[in-house]
Parts: sequence; structure tokens; C-alpha cells
Amino acid sequence: MHARRLAARTNEAGRSVSLGNLPGRGMAFRDARRVLVWARAGALVVLCLLCLSACNRDPIARRDTFFRKGQEYARTRKFAQAAIEFQNAVRMDPKFAEGYHQLGLVNTELGRLPEAARAFSRALELNPEHAGSALGLGEIYLLGNAPERSRELAQQVLSRDPNDFSARLLLAKSYMGEKKFALANAEFERAQQLQPDNPAVYLALGIAQVALGKQSLAEANFKRARALDPARVETYQDLASLYFGQHRPADAEQILTEGTQALPESRDMHLALADLYVRLGEGPRAQKVLEALTLHTKDPAQLHSDLGDFWVAHNEVSRAVAEFQVSLAAQASDITAKKLVSAYITLGNAAEADRWNAPLLKKNPKDAQAKSFAGAIAYLNGNFQEATVVLRGIVAREPQSLFAHYYLGSAFLAQGDRQSAKTEFFECLKNDENFVHAYMRLAELSLQARDPDAAFQYAAKVISLSPWMAQGYLLAADAALGKGDTAQAEQVLRQADRIAAGNFLFAERWAELYARKKDFPRAEEQYQHALEAAPNPDEVLVLLTRYYLARKEPAKGVEYLQRYAQSHTPTAALYESLAQLFLERRSWAEAADASQKAIVLDSHRAPAFIYLGVSHERQSQFAEAERDYRRSIELDPGNLSACLILADLYARTGNFAGANTMFRQALKIDPNSPGAQAGLARVLADTNQDLNYALTLAQSAAGRVPEDPGVSDALAWVYHKKGMDGLALPLLQSCIAKSPNSPSCSFHLGLVYLQGGRAKEARHFLQIAIRNGLEGPDAALARQSLETQ
Repeated sequence: MHARRLAARTNEAGRSVSLGNLPGRGMAFRDARRVLVWARAGALVVLCLLCLSACNRDPIARRDTFFRKGQEYARTRKFAQAAIEFQNAVRMDPKFAEGYHQLGLVNTELGRLPEAARAFSRALELNPEHAGSALGLGEIYLLGNAPERSRELAQQVLSRDPNDFSARLLLAKSYMGEKKFALANAEFERAQQLQPDNPAVYLALGIAQVALGKQSLAEANFKRARALDPARVETYQDLASLYFGQHRPADAEQILTEGTQALPESRDMHLALADLYVRLGEGPRAQKVLEALTLHTKDPAQLHSDLGDFWVAHNEVSRAVAEFQVSLAAQASDITAKKLVSAYITLGNAAEADRWNAPLLKKNPKDAQAKSFAGAIAYLNGNFQEATVVLRGIVAREPQSLFAHYYLGSAFLAQGDRQSAKTEFFECLKNDENFVHAYMRLAELSLQARDPDAAFQYAAKVISLSPWMAQGYLLAADAALGKGDTAQAEQVLRQADRIAAGNFLFAERWAELYARKKDFPRAEEQYQHALEAAPNPDEVLVLLTRYYLARKEPAKGVEYLQRYAQSHTPTAALYESLAQLFLERRSWAEAADASQKAIVLDSHRAPAFIYLGVSHERQSQFAEAERDYRRSIELDPGNLSACLILADLYARTGNFAGANTMFRQALKIDPNSPGAQAGLARVLADTNQDLNYALTLAQSAAGRVPEDPGVSDALAWVYHKKGMDGLALPLLQSCIAKSPNSPSCSFHLGLVYLQGGRAKEARHFLQIAIRNGLEGPDAALARQSLETQ
């Protein structure tokens, strides 16, 4: 439980001002004095008009009028109108500290925290001893993850009045925010002594005790709070959370059920019970609780908006979209429309997100949130540079925008700038240390960087924040498997099975785990289970194919997939998987046939054209291979692998101009691709063009993947072309040690030995290169070199 949640429970009593009615006075007049009376009445009217005019000219009187109106609005919870009146009051009297204080309070109620902070700060400038403004500002600092500043304000108030209950409570919450739970516990106990019958203190004390591991004491305090205020939702929720954390789901259910019975009109109470059922994997029961809410609601628009929030919190974004749409059909709302846009962005549906966001931008082109959405939509559409420009502008003006930082990080990541992406995700956490999606991205980045220890730590944080989200467990399992820690992976997966039993994604991880443990029958059993459970079996077919390829059992994979095809409707993905396995078996004709069947089923499958191209290339049908690769690139212009494969084909067949073009196209897709850098470097060296640029490229690639023999070979070849054989020779010798059958490394080493006058070694490696399948111009040069010796 964090300080933010406690801050939302500020229990500060508001002040009220009662306005008495002025007594009316009646007068009886005799007919004989009527003229005199009218004369006096006229004088009275003139006097009243003069007084009213004087009041209108007196800013203090007008200030008080606005202030009283503001208080009336605030008492009836019309905070927007109250804010206008208090703003008018301080405009009449810029030194009116209490006006600024009240303006801060209503802005806090409206969620306008920056405006509230400015109002409280101004009140404190005018009256440094204004305790209410100090505490109000302290609460905002607490919400803004600045507990140390909150603590300073609380201590200032306590220095003047050690028995100020609200200040004592704020001090305790600031310690919670700093994770100083023992100090927080002590301050909550002091607050309890000041107000021994305040249920909020018992709840807060219980939360601190949970953090300290004193669960029995926490349970007693939660029960005491419930006894003091059985109509308070948190008294049920906090006790249920404690039971759930103690693995006592039945007790948690009982408490929340009692809460819904005691508070049948409470939306929060029903949502809490539904939340428990979702966590327990009992979706139908959760749905029943939520449906009961819809039957009795007096505000369907707000209810369905809240239900959308509920499903977003549970990562059921499609269900959230449906609820937001129902809410908007009942009542137009920019806030709900923004939630819908955000949900569509989360689903990756750029078209629908843009359809709902465009009216928001048209209505207010300077709306920072709508502009953030526009940046995210550009990212989803693949316009990464546009997204970067838009979102950079947003974070410059709104540095606390989680959404903008998150999608800016995602845009950087899509452009291969992992360090900048990592920085943005850390910015998310600076603004909200519980932003679970940033931890997921950081876990993914750590896995890509081959740092499974860091990935596991981030994944563990995801699990602690959202224990019902499958993604946290999947990342933790991947990290544990990345470390080779099968015991830890198994522990994570068993924990995951309790919250998401039957999830095909976990079956995939179980399969990989069993494969690591060499329990291959159980691994294949899990893959079969995943195939049957997956809503889209094609995803599992890809992983199953990788499994057979990694085990170097393509024949067994072909047999299994052909058997699977007999009992299931074949898909393009199935034939693609067969094509890969046939290629591994060197069954070129069968691979071509499977690829063509995939294309017949779906002519827009870019991978199928790649596999068809490879099968044609292996049969020396180079024109057909080139056509297939080009079609794949047309279907997926951002496919780096397709560009590299075509570039390599051009290089091996002596089309250096084509290779140059394709390697440069690959670098546009990913400027940091070692394969593209090394490939272009080698082509430039082959054609003796721009060798300095070639050296820069090859060195950059080698710096990224220093152990890759192909990259080291390209760097050595550039060294040779620049007359730096002293640097080339040890690199090539290292390449041969790592990859003794590489025709390219053998060819280049042979030429370097030949240049150095070591004819015997040169002849040996040139022969190895030819024997291992050296092709194209390189093969011709190797044979020519052997003949001239």
C-alpha cells in the first residue's frame, strides 16, 4: 500500500460559514401621513442605491460576496462553480490568503493539482502560518511522489502545534511514501492517540503494519476500523486485501460479500468483489457482480466508464472499449472519449484511435493529452520520426505525462535507440513508481540486451504490482530460462498456473522448460496442449517449428505437422512452418511446394515469399529467388531480414550495385544493424569504394557483436583492402577457429596469406573455401589464384 492511496483519504474537516437572514420590518402608515411616508421612502431608496453603489465600488465587499458564493457552491459539491467564485474573490483582493486556500481545496477536489498547488503556495506566501494550506500542499506533494517535501510541511505545522491531527497524519503518510514504515507506524500511533475513534487512523496504521510484516496487528486494526464505521468501503477492502495476501481467498470473499450486503448501493464495494473474482480466475462470477450493478444504476454513463476503468486495470482492454462506448452512447464526455482513445491505442488500433481523437484535437488543438494520443497514433502507424517529434514536444511542456514518455520510449525503441527508450521508461517511473507498463518494457529491453538478471527483477516488480497479469509471469519465466535457472522458471510457472491456468502462453513456457530439462515427451505434450488451447494456433506453430529446428529434428517436425494438418484445416502459417522444416532438411522442392501453398491461402504472407525465394536460390534459380525476395519486401518494406537476404544474394552473384542498394535500404530500417553494416562494408571493400566509410561501418558492427565471425570477416576484409594485413590476419585466424567451414573466411585468409608470400597456407585455405561451396566472383578469383601459383 503506497502513500498515494493514503493521500486520497485525507480526512480534513472543511469549514462552514452560516449566513443568517436579515430580519424584515413592517410599518403601518396612516392615510393622513401618506405624503410624508412616500417622501421618506424615496429618500430610503436613494440611500439604498447609494449604499449599493458604494458596495460595488468597494473591492473588499465584492471579495466577500464572491467568497460566500464560493463556499455555498463548495458545500453543495459544485466545485467548478466554487472555483470561479473563489478566483473572483482573489482577483478582487490579491492578498486574500483564505481565498487562495479555498481555491486550492476546490481545485484539489476537481483534480486540478497544479492549479491547487499554486493556490496553496500563494496562500502560504501571504500567511506562512496557514496550516490548512501547508497541509493541502503537502498532500499534493505526496500524490506527486515527493514525500520528503510533504514531510517538511507537516513538520512545520507540528512545530507550531504538536497536537495537529491532520499534520501528524500527513507526516506518517510521508514516511510511508519514503518506505520508512517503522517511523510511519509510530506517527500513526500518535495520531491514534489524538483521535482514538477515527477509523481512518486504524486503516492507515494497519497498512503500515502490513508493510512491517505485523499482519495480526494489522488485522485487528482493520477490524477496529470496520467496527467504528461499518459504512466505510475501505474497512472491507483493506481487510480483504490482507486476507488475499495471506492466501485466504475464502475469507477475502466473505468480507467483500458482507460489504456488498451492508452497502448495496456502493459501486466501489461491488467492484472490489468483482476484482477478487477476476484475480481468482472466476470470470463468470465477476461478470454476475458487475451485471447486478448495471441493473440499479442511476447514472449509466458514469457506471460504464467505471467498468471500462475496471477492465483496463485487469488488462482486458477489448472489454474496456465496449464499456467506454456504452458510456459515450449514454452521455458525451471528453474524459471518457480520451479513455476510449487510450484503450484503442493499447490495442494497436490506430484507425479507431484517430477517429475518436480527431474531434478532441479539433475542439482544442492545444490539448496536451490529445496531442500525446496523436503522437502515439503516429507510432502505431509506423511514423516513428513524426511520433518522436510530437511526443518530445509534449514531454518538454508536460514532463509528468506518463503516456507521452511511454510512447516516446516506444518510438525510440522502434528506431533502434534502446538507450533513449530506456531513459524514457525510467522517466515514467520517476513520475509514477508503480507504472507497471514501464517495468514490462524495461524487462523486455533487458532480455534483448541479454541481461536476464535485470529482466527478472523488473518482471518481479510487474508481478508484485499486478499479480493477476499474465505478462509479468511470462517475462519472469523468460528471464529465468535466459539465466538457465530451470528451478526458478518452474517456480514462476507454478505460481502463474494459480492465476491463469490453461493459458496457452504458459503452456509454451512449460514446453521450453521441459525441453531445457531434456524431458522431450512432456515438452511436446505441452506444445500440443498449447495448440489446442490457443485462440490462434498459428502463433504456437511458429514456436513448435523453432523447437524442432533447435533440436535438429526437422523430419520429426514435418511428420508432426503433416499429421496435425490431417485433423485441422491447414493455414498459411502451417505451410510456412513446413517450408522452414523442409529447408532445414535441404528438401528444396518440398519447401517450394509448401511455400506456394501458403501463398495460395494468403498471397500477402511476406515470410512465405522469403522461404520460396530461399528454395529457388538453393536450386540456383536466382532470377526466381530475386523475384520472390522483392515481393516479400513489397509486402513488408520494413522487414530487415528480407532486405539482407536479397542484398546477400546480389553480393554472392556479383551484382554489387544491387547489393549496395539493398544494404543501404536495410540501414535505413535499422542504422545499427550489424548485418547491414558489415554487409555494406564488405561490398564497398569488394568494389574498392569509400574504404574509409567501409572501415567505420565494419568497426561499428564489430563493436556491437564482437564474437560474430561473419562480422569479424568483413572487418578483416576491409583491413586487407586498405593494406592493413597486420590487423586482418589475426582477425581471420580467429574467424577460422570459430567457423572452420566458412568459405568466406577461408577465402579471405587465403588471399591475405598469398599477399604475405605464404603460398602454402594460401593454397590450403583457398582449396578449403572452394570445397565448402564458395560461389560467384569469389570462387572464380580463388581458382584463378590457385592456378597462378
